[in-house]
Amino acid sequence: AAEIRKVAKFLQQSPTEEYIEKMVKHLSFDSMKNNKAVNNETISADVSTDKDIKFMRKGIVRYAV
Repeated sequence: AAEIRKVAKFLQQSPTEEYIEKMVKHLSFDSMKNNKAVNNETISADVSTDKDIKFMRKGIVRYAV
């Protein structure tokens, strides 16, 4: 919530506490991980044959270089 307040201050905005809490939930890793738009699922379905590849992941490298 502190970072959201910093950005709001920089943008000269005054969001309510309710709005800040809503943004905290919306911007959480779990929320983004399940968001089809963030994971490019609509694009990757047309381009890739590997359906297990996600943009938002745990940070574990799947393919070794």
